[in-house]
Amino acid sequence: MAFTEDSRALLYRSQSSEKPEKEFQFEQGEAPSAWTPDGKFLYIVRTLDTPITIDRFEIASGRRSLWKRVSLPPETRPVKYEGLVITPDGQSYAYTYGNHALELYLVRHLK
Repeated sequence: MAFTEDSRALLYRSQSSEKPEKEFQFEQGEAPSAWTPDGKFLYIVRTLDTPITIDRFEIASGRRSLWKRVSLPPETRPVKYEGLVITPDGQSYAYTYGNHALELYLVRHLK
């Protein structure tokens, strides 16, 4: 499977194929994260949802089903999701997030 810059996934039967067997369009804020061991499903992380959701995307049919909801810790400042990995057996996952709050000051008449 190849992923394009415009959020499409192209599935090729073999590495020598020039034309994709299937094409899937993902929504803004969705990112593929991992395959299931049998290669039948792709985990899709939906980063714009609160809490963040992870769907199992069935390659053969294009159907989705909710796999997990991941809540980021409550913060007084905005928290940004940065990445998520899933173990090959689908039993565990890990994610990172950051607090990217910035303050900007305007100073006038500084000599």
